[in-house]
Amino acid sequence: MPAFRNPHGVKGLGERVPVHAWVDVECRVFALEVDSANPDGWWYRIVTSPWSGSYYAVANMFMNGGAPGQSLPAKTDSSVSVC
Repeated sequence: MPAFRNPHGVKGLGERVPVHAWVDVECRVFALEVDSANPDGWWYRIVTSPWSGSYYAVANMFMNGGAPGQSLPAKTDSSVSVC
């Protein structure tokens, strides 16, 4: 999935997050500018290298506590603090 420096207006394309990769996130940001972020509009700030807290990815593209092959428990993990 793509990662961006700025989720508002989707600017600064960075290295893609590989499918099924485990990453740590610092917080979440609300930004509805991209259709794939809807309906909830949340993005995660990824702190795992190489993104190192400088890039964001749409939250609903992550497993959010689920496992591959299972239905996802949530589109966004609400336990992740708001940036």
